[in-house]
Amino acid sequence: MSAGSTGLPTICAVIVRLSLCTALCALACCRDFTPRALDGHLVGRARAERYEAPDYACVRKAGSDLRAMPKTAAMPGEPAVFTIVFPAGGTKVDAPLVFMPHGDSFEFIEEIATRTIQRLRLEDDPQALFATLGTPEQSTRASAEERIATTESSAIAKALVATGAALVIPGNCWGDGGHGVGERAASFYTAQRFGGTFDAKVWQYAREQVIHAADREWAVVCSGGGRRAIELVQRDPSAFDAIVLDSPADDVTAFLEAPRPESLAIAGVAMDDAAIGAVFERFWTGIYGGKAKAYASSLADDLDGGRLRTPIYLAYSTNDPIVTAPVTRRLVEAMARAASATRRTAVFDEKRHCQLQDDAAIQPALEWLTSVGR
Repeated sequence: MSAGSTGLPTICAVIVRLSLCTALCALACCRDFTPRALDGHLVGRARAERYEAPDYACVRKAGSDLRAMPKTAAMPGEPAVFTIVFPAGGTKVDAPLVFMPHGDSFEFIEEIATRTIQRLRLEDDPQALFATLGTPEQSTRASAEERIATTESSAIAKALVATGAALVIPGNCWGDGGHGVGERAASFYTAQRFGGTFDAKVWQYAREQVIHAADREWAVVCSGGGRRAIELVQRDPSAFDAIVLDSPADDVTAFLEAPRPESLAIAGVAMDDAAIGAVFERFWTGIYGGKAKAYASSLADDLDGGRLRTPIYLAYSTNDPIVTAPVTRRLVEAMARAASATRRTAVFDEKRHCQLQDDAAIQPALEWLTSVGR
């Protein structure tokens, strides 16, 4: 197709860097990736094309009995989904391509929520049960589609599309924060995990198929989406030309520190500190191989060790109620130590999660991307 088409071109429009191919094939050589087009819809004047990945049946079916979760060792059964958003007028050869995975509930929050559900009865505390239900529902396909839609219509997404960028928005895959590349964890979910593989495959597919500037491949992410981008770039430091990290879930060991995230406080309504601590220990061990390795998964270590030279724009709030100050502290400090023209930090003090929600916050980030992201 021509560069002005809103569909995917039939031939590769860019040459994918060898390092990316090597890294991503190493992640996913054991699983095919044959996405199937579903439908499309308008987001303003832009067009979003939705796909599913039958090879990655890694989201739960909606309506599962949450009180019986998660006694399964099999993939949960629904194909994961992703969307590519094309700007009005189609993509251009000098336009950016932007990776924007939505945030997702971490496994430890989901386990605490599910335990809470199992302890409560609707007639005993309907308000608490309703508040807690939303967390494990995040691992369903319906929730992934809702979160993709929220990302498509966000202020930062609209601002990026207005610059001519195409957006790549992968849904969640088995609730592991983009970590899994086929492992089987002795943790809350016992099935194989492919969250990291799925994210990498979606990004690889878009880079090969969507017309764009090969030196303007960016990630613009918030919260758990930030964790997913961090996991991807740690496996392949050449994955992005620039990264905007907004309120990223960076240090997964720090969620246990005070102040606790509001989401964890809601989910843990019926659990004491000892029980919550046991859930965290299982999460750190089952997913990362122990607390020390979970601690080392922070992007701060990659910056301090010089393993990542990608330009980074970090936005965070000192009063974020979800990704609280301890979760971003190490990354903030590492960014200060790695200060350069390609590293910038924007500090906010509002009590809100995800800071790039209005023009005053978005425009400096876009100006920075334009200056360093090519």
